[in-house]
Amino acid sequence: DVIFKYFFEIIIYKMRKKHFFIFILLCTLIIVIKEIYLYESIDSDFLLLEKCPSCYGNECELIKNETFILTSYTYFKIFNKFFNVKNVYYGHQDGKLYVIKKLAHNVELDSYDKKLCEAVHLPYNCDSGFAVRRLIDSHHNNLDSIIEKNPSLFGDSEPLKCKHDRVLTFLFHKFQMSRTNDQIMHNFLTLMAVNPEPVIMQAFQNVFPFPKYYGACGRVVVQEFAGNPLSGFYGNPWLERASLAAQLLQIANSMTEHYIRIYLTDPSSDNFVVDSKGNVKLVDLENIVLVDSQKGNLEKSVHFNEGNGCSGCFSYDYEDLCNFYKADHNYFAICKGLLSSSPFTSSLPGGLLHSIPGNILEKYPNLLKLIEECAQPESYSLF
Repeated sequence: DVIFKYFFEIIIYKMRKKHFFIFILLCTLIIVIKEIYLYESIDSDFLLLEKCPSCYGNECELIKNETFILTSYTYFKIFNKFFNVKNVYYGHQDGKLYVIKKLAHNVELDSYDKKLCEAVHLPYNCDSGFAVRRLIDSHHNNLDSIIEKNPSLFGDSEPLKCKHDRVLTFLFHKFQMSRTNDQIMHNFLTLMAVNPEPVIMQAFQNVFPFPKYYGACGRVVVQEFAGNPLSGFYGNPWLERASLAAQLLQIANSMTEHYIRIYLTDPSSDNFVVDSKGNVKLVDLENIVLVDSQKGNLEKSVHFNEGNGCSGCFSYDYEDLCNFYKADHNYFAICKGLLSSSPFTSSLPGGLLHSIPGNILEKYPNLLKLIEECAQPESYSLF
C-alpha cells in the first residue's frame, strides 16, 4: 500500500507539473499573440510621431486617449500588414465610431520621404522632419515658390493641377485657421504632397457634405464614420434610391457653382456614403481639381464633357477644367458615372436608378430619357 501510494503521488505530481507547464505555455503564447498580432493601444509606432514636423499635425488628445481603441478587423496587426494596403482603420470611443487614415500606402509614404530628402540634397534615408524644415528655409517661407519649384513632391496633387494662385492661398488660409502650433506650413506641405484630403475637408467643412474632421496626430488623421458605401444601397426601394440620386445631383451642382469650383475626378460609388438618416456624403477628397472661377484669363464659355477619350470610362482633360469659367464635369461624373443605365462603376449594374417601378414610369414617361440625357446631353445645355 505504501509503495502504491508513493507511485500514485509521483504520477499526480507529474500531471500537475505538466498541466502547470501547459498553462505557462498558453499564457506566454497569448502574450506573444497580443504583442505581434493585436493593437492593444495606439502608440507612437502607429502614429509615426517621430516623422514630425513632416507629419499631418499634433492634435493628439482624442486618439491618444486611453478610451480610444481600434475596432473591427483593423484591430488585428496581421490583417493590416497583408491586407489593409489603404491604411484605413476604424476606432471608437464611448460608443462613437471614427475612421483613422494614414492617407497613403506604406510604400507611398516611404517614397515621399525619399523624394523630400532628395529635394533638399540629403541622403534618401535622411530625417524627414529636418528635411521639411530645410525645404521651407531654402525658399524663405515662400509657399508658392516651394510648390512651383518641387514638382517631384507636389506635381501629382490634383487640387493644385490648375496652378491657380488664389486656390493655394485659400487652402492655406483655411488650414491656418484650424491650427495653433508652430508647424503649420510643415504640416500643410506634407499633406499636399502625400494626400490633400484633410486640407480640402477643413477648407469646406461647413459648406459641403464632407465628413467631420477631428484632427491629425503624427501621420494619422481622424474623421467621423460618415456612413456606408453608396453601392450598399443598390437593392433598396426605388424611392429611397431616387432620394440618394437627387442628393448626388445637388452635390454636383453646389460644387460646380461655388466660386472655387470643385471637380470630381473619381466618381466611384465607394467614394460616397450614406449615413443613418439617409444623407449622402463625399468621403474621398483626394481626387478633386480646384478651379478659381474668378481668375481673369479664363474662357467665359462653359465647357461640356462629351465623353470622348475612351468607351465606358471617365475621361477628362485638366486643361479643359482649368481654363474654362465653368464646366459640366460634375454633372457628367454623377449622371453618367452613377445614375445612367451604363455607369462607370461595376458595383451599380444598370445604374443607381435601375428597375424603375411601372407606376413611376406611368406618371413620368420621360424619366428614362431624362436620366440618359443628363449623362449624354444631345444639345449640351445642362446650364
